Amino acid sequence: MAHATTETKTKKHVSKRDGTDATADAGSDANSQMTQTIDRAADFIREQPFHAVGLALGAGYLGRILFRGPLATLAMLGGVGYLGARLAAK
Repeated sequence: MAHATTETKTKKHVSKRDGTDATADAGSDANSQMTQTIDRAADFIREQPFHAVGLALGAGYLGRILFRGPLATLAMLGGVGYLGARLAAK
């Protein structure tokens, strides 16, 4: 019985160590995908500004219908401001 306990502890230790590395890799992958998505959106906005404005107005209209309330409005404004600042910086 003691052998199974030692083996279980070893497996937990290995999976814990591997999980930390996997989390760091997943974070960097997510960051690179987010950067690529923002770059694609910025390219689309530069190439077709009128379509981008139409899409933004449509998304804002749908968002306003779906998420009524002051907290949702503040969150949406904060998100749009953040994305606008990121796109303007590039």
